[in-house]
Amino acid sequence: MKINVVNLKDGEHNFDFKEKLENFKYEGITLPSAIEVSAVLYKSAGQVTINADIKGKYILTCDRCVEDYETEFEIPFFMIYKFEHDEELLKENEDDTIKFVSPKTVFISLDEDVAEYIILAVPMKHAPEEKNDVCTKCGINISELFKREEPEEEKENPVWE
Repeated sequence: MKINVVNLKDGEHNFDFKEKLENFKYEGITLPSAIEVSAVLYKSAGQVTINADIKGKYILTCDRCVEDYETEFEIPFFMIYKFEHDEELLKENEDDTIKFVSPKTVFISLDEDVAEYIILAVPMKHAPEEKNDVCTKCGINISELFKREEPEEEKENPVWE
């Protein structure tokens, strides 16, 4: 997903991408198909601002039954690419939504930034939807899964008497 920013006039531009992220690697997450990125780019003399929506599917491993399941995601994306001559600013940047790039930059690649947004949007709890307390993927009754059995009354050991 590369955008040629040199040839763009100042103002608003729309881009739609549907691509498979070939270099996407993160433990426990698989992207089975291409992701869709609908971007609105605003170019001015000193920066490029991108607002986008990222849509796709994850394959995650269920935390309850350890089976793989597929789930859809839709993530808002926002990034500012600011043109900067100062080499120190190009190297040192602590803001997650601002990237400093050289004014000589011809293409802005969204691949790495989109991959980071996808990773950050993965839910902490990897579990499919539940309906009426039953997992929609494997059919396990959730309340039965977490039900604790009451321990039997402990009998006194005659050895201790």
